[in-house]
Amino acid sequence: DFERVTVRSAPGVEIEGWVYKPKHVRPPYKTILYIHGGPHAGFGDSFMADMHEFVGAGYAVAYCNPRGSTGYTSEFSSSIVGCWGHPEFEDFNAFLNKLIRMGIAHKDKLAVTGVSGGGHLSGWLIGHTNRFKAAIPEQGLYNMFSMWGVSDAGPMLINHEMEGKPHENPERYWELSPLAHAHKCKTPTLLIQGENDIRCPMEQAEQMYQVMNDAGCTVELLRLANCSHGAEIGGPPPLRRFRSSAMIEWFDRYVK
Repeated sequence: DFERVTVRSAPGVEIEGWVYKPKHVRPPYKTILYIHGGPHAGFGDSFMADMHEFVGAGYAVAYCNPRGSTGYTSEFSSSIVGCWGHPEFEDFNAFLNKLIRMGIAHKDKLAVTGVSGGGHLSGWLIGHTNRFKAAIPEQGLYNMFSMWGVSDAGPMLINHEMEGKPHENPERYWELSPLAHAHKCKTPTLLIQGENDIRCPMEQAEQMYQVMNDAGCTVELLRLANCSHGAEIGGPPPLRRFRSSAMIEWFDRYVK
């Protein structure tokens, strides 16, 4: 079952989203917030194997295009420049709150995941709220400083998004890094990263794991060999199957 949902999250800001609902369980559903990458990208009418896997496992999958997404206006897409995470946090909360009011999502059985820019936002959310029972940030960007230095898109991407180089805006680089807030996280978290990822290299997840583990948060790091960025689409099929099973097992362990 599939439904389009819109919500006003701030004055003059309407967010478009959708939810896949499992037919074999009753609402309100255990619900996974699935976040797109980019960050300047967007969800549309396309097949995503992950979503069908999760729905088949009994979860509703909620996904939306928060501020920063493409496909609306240039102002909407550029509204996160210099403030990554803050507008999206507001949009995701408004979206989930509406799904709860509609009787679709169970307020005490929420989870979050996403790849690349979605991994970054998953890591950001769990450092700013405890509403999720489980999280799986994947192939994410967690430290703006080291991302600038080690990613194949480093200076080209981060200079623009942070409105300056690291030495020019050091406070912004740190404050907008999920790593700076990871010590506050209480959400059981499975980090997934490809060993050969040059867009969001392994060291991003290693740093996130180290901080969360040091803070006493339940956290594991799943390293995928022979996988670069986009492992969920282009990785070796056996590892893609293993990855999917590991994600469902993690959600089942902590959301149910």
